[in-house]
Amino acid sequence: LVGAGAGPAAPPKVEDMVHVATGKTAIDVEPNALKKLKRPSAPASASASVPHPVPNPVAVLSNGEGKQAPPTAVPGPVARIAAALKVMELLKQGAKVTQTLVQCLVGMINEDRVPPMQVSAESARGVGKLTGPFVPLAAALDAQLQSSGDAAAAALNEVERHVLMAEGTLTVAYAILCTAAVNQLIPLGSGVAALCCEVMSADMRFLEPSALDGHANKHVIASGMELRGILEGSSTLSSAKGIKCGTLTEFPFAHAIAHQTCTELAKHVGIELASPQNCYSASKGEVLDINASATANALPSFVEAVVKLAALSIARTDRMIDMIGKEAQKQSKANGDDANVADGVGESPSPQQQAVRNFVSKLHASNISAYRTACHEARAAASSEVEKNTSHQMNNSPSPSAPSASPPCFLYGVAAAASVNALHQAMLLEAFVSICSLRRKEGPHKPSVPADGNADGDGAAAAEAGDDNGKQKKKKVKKVKKKSGPSLGRGSVMVRTYLENACMKAIDTHSDVDGCNRDGDGAMYMNFVCDATASSCQTGSESDDAPITQEQMQQMYVSLSRSTDWALDALPRFLCSLREVIEANQPRRKPKIAKGTRDFLPEQMKIRENVFSKVVGVFKKHGAVSIDTPVFELRETLMGKYGEDSKLIYDLADQGGEILSLRYDLTVPFSRFCALHNSGNIKRYHVGRVYRRDQPQMNRGRFREFFQCDFDIAGTYATMVPDSEVIKVMVDILNELEIGEFSIKVNHRLLLDAMMAVCGVPEQKFRPICSAIDKLDKQPWDEVRKEMVEEKGLAADAADKIGQIVCLSGAPLEMIKILKEDASQPILASLRQHPMAAKALEELTLLFDFLGAMNALDRISLDMSLARGLDYYTGVIYEAILHGANVGSIAAGGRYDNLVGSFAGKDVPAVGASIGIERIFSIIEAKLKAEAEETGVPIRSTDTMVLVASIGSGMQKRRMEVANRLWSAGISAEFGFKPNPKMGDQITYALESGIPFMVLFGEDEIAQNKVKIKNMKERTETTVDLDELTDELAKCCSNAKINIIA
Repeated sequence: LVGAGAGPAAPPKVEDMVHVATGKTAIDVEPNALKKLKRPSAPASASASVPHPVPNPVAVLSNGEGKQAPPTAVPGPVARIAAALKVMELLKQGAKVTQTLVQCLVGMINEDRVPPMQVSAESARGVGKLTGPFVPLAAALDAQLQSSGDAAAAALNEVERHVLMAEGTLTVAYAILCTAAVNQLIPLGSGVAALCCEVMSADMRFLEPSALDGHANKHVIASGMELRGILEGSSTLSSAKGIKCGTLTEFPFAHAIAHQTCTELAKHVGIELASPQNCYSASKGEVLDINASATANALPSFVEAVVKLAALSIARTDRMIDMIGKEAQKQSKANGDDANVADGVGESPSPQQQAVRNFVSKLHASNISAYRTACHEARAAASSEVEKNTSHQMNNSPSPSAPSASPPCFLYGVAAAASVNALHQAMLLEAFVSICSLRRKEGPHKPSVPADGNADGDGAAAAEAGDDNGKQKKKKVKKVKKKSGPSLGRGSVMVRTYLENACMKAIDTHSDVDGCNRDGDGAMYMNFVCDATASSCQTGSESDDAPITQEQMQQMYVSLSRSTDWALDALPRFLCSLREVIEANQPRRKPKIAKGTRDFLPEQMKIRENVFSKVVGVFKKHGAVSIDTPVFELRETLMGKYGEDSKLIYDLADQGGEILSLRYDLTVPFSRFCALHNSGNIKRYHVGRVYRRDQPQMNRGRFREFFQCDFDIAGTYATMVPDSEVIKVMVDILNELEIGEFSIKVNHRLLLDAMMAVCGVPEQKFRPICSAIDKLDKQPWDEVRKEMVEEKGLAADAADKIGQIVCLSGAPLEMIKILKEDASQPILASLRQHPMAAKALEELTLLFDFLGAMNALDRISLDMSLARGLDYYTGVIYEAILHGANVGSIAAGGRYDNLVGSFAGKDVPAVGASIGIERIFSIIEAKLKAEAEETGVPIRSTDTMVLVASIGSGMQKRRMEVANRLWSAGISAEFGFKPNPKMGDQITYALESGIPFMVLFGEDEIAQNKVKIKNMKERTETTVDLDELTDELAKCCSNAKINIIA
């Protein structure tokens, strides 16, 4: 145990706390954490950190006999975990807690001296501190402190007592053990349910992958596929004659819900273990309770899910018990002769069968009682919670509307323990009945290697005689054996073998038990459940028909309980092996890729590399530096920056630590970067993946995972100077890529805000209306107006005024003149008089002047409908579109002067642009594919300039030597992997790969130390000396103009 994060060691995990609970390990306090506590006035004796063995932890939430502990008694393992959590909570209080107290508590845990704890309805309702579950612990520690001789720790102080008495710790302790238990019982439950399927010969065709894929819940699919993986090879998966059983059909759903709730509870438990705290101590010594607990809030749904699993298991067991008699009669008739049937053999259960039925019936009644106890505890916890909250509000709330602040009800922990106990016991009996029923259906197992070590029965006789009659007899025996039992799944056989061996371990050494057969591999079989006639017929041995005793079955049941105990080591090892079988049995389904993502083939990657190279080349030409940031950020970093598009942010699953999200763009991470590193003036570019939970449109270049190429300038510069360079960079990139005619629409956010004001739009609706206006490039004005009026609540006359302005678009200088001087429209006169509009028009005039100086103005238009829906823009905004292509914008950006300030506390002006590289890729790829189809020349996927080829055999090593010469000279080359390739194949490969040159040689060329250079395009050959090869090829490659289209 570490100091709750105060030291260098990692916080304990659930598995560590289970080991503490079962006495497998001791706890110790990290020295640095201990130093922060109040030191003793006299040396205190250190507590021994030696684990105290806990005898026979059959089930740490039950007593040693597998029965639930009394409802008012806290199980000892739970109490030990609660005490360990108290140590961690005390460590967080620092110097307000004495070292002596912590050492005394650690000694109590390690020496198994934690006093018994009690829970009651009175303590759950908070009726007096003297009724709390930790009163015995506090009293024992108080007495130990008084006898410690430490004057500074003669008694518990107020902070220490408050920490020790906080009841929420008990809830967490219960939750730790319950999550550990259910994490083991859920996969075991799949195996036991599979055995039940085999016993019932159930119709399990609903586990077909095509049927499961129809479910929207991925957990249901996983649960169904897990059960199918165990049953793989069983006739139940394909037989249409199977029994339709609702408790089995419902299993994947209940299993999935239990898995989800357990995962959620485990997440909260992990947070509690990382930093357990149930109260705050203020600076003036006041101690305040922490009344909110995510763990306690997650327990009700956890209890409900576990109780549901227990109910389904009990129902399946009940059905199997009813089937035992019928199955026994079938098996007796199948194994008995006509005389036995006539005498009534098989018409009534055998003594062995009757003994099993009597035993499981008693246990079944006990399990129903445990299930009812769990339901009662859940209702009691819910009732106590309501009563406590109501009482707290009446006594402490200043008004009826004030929220409740009562501490969490630890009775939900008691209910969770009761539900886990009910599930374990129900699953245990279901497993026992299943293996008994299966052995009954299959008949007694015939050992392959008897005790004397010789070949058994009929097989030995046949081998010794060596005649056809012996072989015939052997075949007959095999046929009868195959007919006598069901066809089990591979995982089912594994589960049945494990459970059957677990039962028989208890009585393996008892010579008076008839029917405990051991196979050659050491496996044991429960032949005693079969009647004597069947046993003697199939094993070839005489039976005294003595039924197994109830005491022996009790021993077997306890042994099975130990082998399925989640707190011991045997079950996890078995479940790990079972998981391997399940994964091996999973059907090979057609692989799929996540929606909104793409794989890229070699020729596509070649196109992307070429585009990236040109884009980054322009960035570097303008003097930009490169940075990189993580693909995920703290969620608080991203939220509130994207307006309505914030709903498209991908949130990562909470793993018990920081709340994270995948980055939506590269601009917000850059702003966080500038604030964190105080970067000052910086001109940077960044190429990286971003993620948006959008509805993908693959044909229009809209994906959920895609690259962005950003160029930003942050810092203090003259007005419109960085803005003009950013737009110039956009123009240069789009010209360099040669994708077609394009234009860049420009607007100003201040001009938009002024338009909103003069048109009568309320200030709080500026951003929502801007988001609607931003859709004008995709939707007609009528639809956008309808959204403004009906969905956004804008007045109709205000929307009509907006319509008069947003329809304006044209050449920059002409539009500036219209906006400044046009008197034909009253709305424009009002607009130009607005202070924000006046400032925006002056900045736009300066911007267009700079762009004209850089010869970039011919690509620009001033478009009043451009709004850009992101919240962080404050100045000029722009967007590039490709004429004649229905792909949306291919580049966009703007000024965001306040975004860095939201992280740094002071505003840092910034402006930037993002290239829509994925849409550009789609355009270029379609263009190149069309050219390749037209010319018949493939798109190149490599940079290989030379293929080293040979004529004749035994030239592999020589080709390698020549290729190495070329590599050393910096020439891209391949030599082929076939030892003796045909010349035709080598030429075909070079043509299909677009390789422009080949180096050819045979035995004659080797003898003369010469090679031939073949120009594939011009179809010419040149013979050169081998020593001059690299120089000659370097000239050829420099003269050759190689495009992506070879």
